[in-house]
Amino acid sequence: MRSNTTPSLRWLKAMGIISVIGVFAVNAAGFIDHDTHSGQGCGADWPLCHGAVVPRFDNTAVVIEYVHRLLTLGFVVALVVFLVGAWRYSRYAQQWKRFMVILLSLLAIETVICTLGVLWNVPAAIMAILAPLGLAAQSVLVVMVLALWRYPVVTSRTALSSRVEVWMATALAVNLYMGAWITYAHPTLLVQELFHLSGMGVAVGAVWWVWQQRHSAHHLVNSLVGIPLLGVALITHFVTGTVVGDTLIVAWLSWATSAVAFLTIGRQKPRPNLMRLNILRQIR
Repeated sequence: MRSNTTPSLRWLKAMGIISVIGVFAVNAAGFIDHDTHSGQGCGADWPLCHGAVVPRFDNTAVVIEYVHRLLTLGFVVALVVFLVGAWRYSRYAQQWKRFMVILLSLLAIETVICTLGVLWNVPAAIMAILAPLGLAAQSVLVVMVLALWRYPVVTSRTALSSRVEVWMATALAVNLYMGAWITYAHPTLLVQELFHLSGMGVAVGAVWWVWQQRHSAHHLVNSLVGIPLLGVALITHFVTGTVVGDTLIVAWLSWATSAVAFLTIGRQKPRPNLMRLNILRQIR
């Protein structure tokens, strides 16, 4: 029996998976870089490291920062290849064009802030934007890649549930931003309270959403969405400063942000069957 997955589509899926792994590695390295205070491991040089393409690895900070930059370079190459292929298919789905615009905008802002942070002393309130930006970009990419396999599962959705999903997305963004800001500096009591309240807001929204979906046939989807969001308020309190610990934290937060992205933008389905049919016709 002939497979419906043609070589071209398999290639795009493979590049999508590599891109997702790449952006996760970059985000994890960024967390480790920050928590171990290795951000200036290469000094104020960019894109070189201490004036060299390959510096002397005489301390841990240099190694961590250099690996972070190498991972970023590898991710950019994989992402460009994936987006070139994705642009071809976006002619048949306006949804993909919107995803690509959002993704590239987030990455552009993140790149500018990262570069400024290396070259100058950027205020903590601005540097704290990097964490939610990086996770948001990763989540949009995850939704794009998942769409290549099975375009959005439709669960029960009402005007109220849509508002709750937007609420969870907003609360999660605030929680990630405030949590990052706290690790950069010692902000006011108001910022710390907003951090705690936003985490609880995400959890409350998740409980309501899971309860509202209790009669849905998609129990696995409900679990994959509810579990990470319920744990956000706890997970964001941890700052380990270790490679394994920070990687696990980023993995959990990646899960949570991808769940929110799935709810807010991934479940909209403008003629998904037609989109897939057009893609398959084009590549055959």
